[in-house]
Amino acid sequence: MALLAVEGLAKRFDGFFALRGVDLAVEEEELLAVIGPNGAGKTTLLNLIGGELSPTEGQITFRGRRIERLPVYKRVRLGIARTFQIANFFPALSVNENLRAALRRGRLGLRWGRGVAERVEEVLKLVGLEKKQDTKAAELSHGEQRLLELGLALSLEPKLLLLDEPTAGLSLAEREHLVELIRGLGGMGIILIEHDIGTVLELAARIIVLHRGRVLAAGPPAEIKGDEQVQGIYLGRSDAEA
Repeated sequence: MALLAVEGLAKRFDGFFALRGVDLAVEEEELLAVIGPNGAGKTTLLNLIGGELSPTEGQITFRGRRIERLPVYKRVRLGIARTFQIANFFPALSVNENLRAALRRGRLGLRWGRGVAERVEEVLKLVGLEKKQDTKAAELSHGEQRLLELGLALSLEPKLLLLDEPTAGLSLAEREHLVELIRGLGGMGIILIEHDIGTVLELAARIIVLHRGRVLAAGPPAEIKGDEQVQGIYLGRSDAEA
């Protein structure tokens, strides 16, 4: 049984289908990348899986349970966490305080038989923000804010992690650091939407290409890279967005 299964997923906005007939599955500890031109429906897909949107059609099954009508907080408790294109944290709170708030908001702080402080310390070490734990989030660099947001998601020990363009706006060194961090994550499935195709080819076990709200192609990185249709609508266009 797949960790996540999406079947016939569709989302309509005022008569326009942003997604239509999307099928996909994510296995335990698999990293699946979703790419496609700007407006292909990638973030809409994550919003449907994460619960920010409800589907017009189709179903979403997570660990054998239908979840497409569950609110966000219940999906979080089941083990789904995510990051956003625009950083989502409390800017006036310190890094440490943000992590504590995430754990308490998710009511997951004592799930593991240890305290919130211990879990916060683990996450700070994981994302490399130990020395910044008392710094207000608003005072972090852009790259550090990306690490904080990833830490907020990881603090909940998800079974499925949704990453929406995590390297956007990062320097080369910051991107390399984040790629290595993501590569080292274990114990979870990951769906990655990413602007940088090099990052996708480095990390993904499989790639799904969305185009005009539908799945155009799916397969391993080498297969997708060599697909003529994909090259035509995405890889060959410098103005396209992953």
